[in-house]
Parts: sequence; C-alpha cells; structure tokens
Amino acid sequence: MTLGQPQGTPSQYVNLQVLKTLQASVTATATTTHRANPDGVGLADTVMITNTSAAPTVGFVLRADVRRGAAAGAELAGGNELQSSIWNDNDIALWNGELQTLTATCSSADLATPVIGVSGWNRPKIDIAAPAPAP
Repeated sequence: MTLGQPQGTPSQYVNLQVLKTLQASVTATATTTHRANPDGVGLADTVMITNTSAAPTVGFVLRADVRRGAAAGAELAGGNELQSSIWNDNDIALWNGELQTLTATCSSADLATPVIGVSGWNRPKIDIAAPAPAP
C-alpha cells in the first residue's frame, strides 16, 4: 500500500443517489429588519427553516439565499441572487422536527424587496417573501 492511494475500488463505495428519493418536507419563515452597518443602513434577513417531515428524513445541504423580488414574494426575472449578502451559516442539515435560524446581512442600497429562496439536495426550492419595513 502506498500512502495517499485510495483503498478499495470505486464499486466498493456507497452510492448515495438513493438519498434523493427521501424528499424532506421543509417550511421556512423570513423577516427583514433594518440594521446599522459600517456602510450606513443595512438589512438583516432572518430565516427560520424547519424540517416538517413525518418520517425520519434528513434535509441535506439546505441553503438559503437572498434574491431581489417583488412585494408579493416573487423573484424578479434574471440574475436576481444578491451576491453581497453575508450569512452567519448556510448549507445545513436538519432531521425531522429540527429547526435552525439563519441570518443574512446586506446593504439596503443593494436591495429594495428581499425574497428568500430555500433549497436543498433533496428539497425543491421554495421562495419566502421577506419585505423590508419602512425605515
């Protein structure tokens, strides 16, 4: 055996593709608040993600993103993901019954109406309206 060489053959490794059939049921709520930041006025988007699956099912690589949207909660067309948002955590895993709160901060100059997208490896994307309050 040489150090650094993989052990076994590729056929001996587990194929995790079957995990995609375990669809996690996930709900999310989002709120937006004003928060001072070094550049002036900022926004903080708080997202609470809950795995509501009845059976033991894990939501893999659940992630949230901030998108430019309309007040009704729909995403704007085109490249609408806000790249300048900074998350306290992301790409999480939740077992059924678990919840986690994530927070993203961004400049209010970059975003008029936030919409939060939540997706995962075994979870289709959902959008949540998170309108910013009046300053």
